[in-house]
Amino acid sequence: MSITLDLPPSLEQQLNMEAMEKGIAVEEVIKTVLHEHYPTADSLTPGQSILQMAAKLRACVPEEEMDKIPSDLSVNYKHYLYGSPKVTD
Repeated sequence: MSITLDLPPSLEQQLNMEAMEKGIAVEEVIKTVLHEHYPTADSLTPGQSILQMAAKLRACVPEEEMDKIPSDLSVNYKHYLYGSPKVTD
């Protein structure tokens, strides 16, 4: 996919400086930033722990969606998945 963006001069300068410092193309700097903020299955590398993978995927979920997750989900997952009675403590 190709995208054309009109960037403010200050942002363009920052991207160019970072690319020069790292010795890579500006496009690679942008791809790196995008992968950090929007991880995908291809950005998960073999050898990472499951917690590292989960953290990358969690970063994709907006905070307002995370707030919708019930606090008792780990105990009552069967209730939320299958409609079983809730477990009470």
